[in-house]
Amino acid sequence: MDTINILVANSDAVVRQCLRRAMELDPILSVKWEADNGLEALHLVRKHSPHVVLMDAQMPRMDGIEATKCLKSCSCKARVVVVSSLEQLKDAAVSAGADAVVMIDSGCDVIRQTIYQVLDKTKQL
Repeated sequence: MDTINILVANSDAVVRQCLRRAMELDPILSVKWEADNGLEALHLVRKHSPHVVLMDAQMPRMDGIEATKCLKSCSCKARVVVVSSLEQLKDAAVSAGADAVVMIDSGCDVIRQTIYQVLDKTKQL
């Protein structure tokens, strides 16, 4: 299988680094880009076309819910996995078009598994 290129968008540098390290425990997953706000995430997606965006629901300048709406309204093929610490944002993320929503405390194995699941959905279409 080819490498899965990932953009991690999270306002917390420590969380970004932890997600990077956790994803790269899997030799197929590669975090190529990082963004600390939704606007930067949009720019990087348009410029680099990652396979998956791990999008924090709450970020400055533009939150992950609004950034997800923007990505899903354009011809972007990236799958968006919203990663949140707030259960009450799940419905908003799904309404925005997120391919999946994962609670950050679910653990890195669940996040990695979710990445594979959203990509499998893509292959079946």
